[in-house]
Amino acid sequence: MCLIFLQKMLLIQQQRSVVDVYPPARRLVQLAIIGKFRPLNDQEAKEWEESRQAVIRFEWKKARLFNFMYMARISNDWQWFSELANEYKELTKHIDN
Repeated sequence: MCLIFLQKMLLIQQQRSVVDVYPPARRLVQLAIIGKFRPLNDQEAKEWEESRQAVIRFEWKKARLFNFMYMARISNDWQWFSELANEYKELTKHIDN
């Protein structure tokens, strides 16, 4: 059961881009497009840095969870795996579906 959950999560991650679903990533792309046509103003530059840092933190947390989930799976610790899966759901609950 837990293995199926992990496979579904990995499949979902492969099918959609973080830019499509994570608001700071979406804003980062918007600012990158604006920046191609004109220099960013002070507020936009601040938003750029905040969005960039938010995306980096989010991706590191997600990678950490996936690594721990893999460790739980290979050690057959399904209770730990379940706890990590719940933590992953909590981390990604703000993502559009």
